[in-house]
Amino acid sequence: AGGLLGLSMLAKETTVLLVIVLPAFALLQSPRALSRAALRHALRVGFFVTAAALVVFLAGLQVYDSAYDAFPTAFDHVARMFRHNRAIAAPPASDAVYPFQWFSGFAPSGYFLQFTTVGKDMKRYFVQYWGQPNLVILLLVWLSVPAAVLRLKRRDPNATLHLLLFLVPLAFFVGLAFWRVTYPFYMLMCLPSICVLTAIFVGQFPRAIVVTYAVGVVLWFLAWFPR
Repeated sequence: AGGLLGLSMLAKETTVLLVIVLPAFALLQSPRALSRAALRHALRVGFFVTAAALVVFLAGLQVYDSAYDAFPTAFDHVARMFRHNRAIAAPPASDAVYPFQWFSGFAPSGYFLQFTTVGKDMKRYFVQYWGQPNLVILLLVWLSVPAAVLRLKRRDPNATLHLLLFLVPLAFFVGLAFWRVTYPFYMLMCLPSICVLTAIFVGQFPRAIVVTYAVGVVLWFLAWFPR
């Protein structure tokens, strides 16, 4: 698990947040979550997951830096990441979408813009892809997450794991929004677990409701993607 997290950090370094999830999951799955044995087990999980993730991450960075002569060492690369993120402020960006807006709908962001010349001096722009999440899934968060909290008390491993995978990154991005700009693609870390939690919630209803929900998901997808 730590090795896979290290690979994911090479794609997007903020997935380091998921290192917190696995020891928290181990702790919550223990019959006595606050006992010394449970705490020792959670710390042991956290140590090995973190160590494996960092080894894979730093090794991958070093391979990249050596192959492309990008930085002298992986540690110089990491230091550059920190300097870059500290320099990003919170400018009034028109495409900024804050975490509290993620689950209530927001104006779609245009990506992969192309243009053609119409007449002599006029350009017409074409948006190839709209950044718009599937609201049929997202709006159900307001019901599926509270339902997952109830399952948490029964130590349901599936609901517990995905509730943590959703809430830990979300809490980080909510805090981040106070001092720098956030964008809708940041929520990609939360989306897989959102889909699992909504599936758990919808799956307890009759088949007709499940099918209706699935059709709604597909129709929203076809309406917005691809362009």
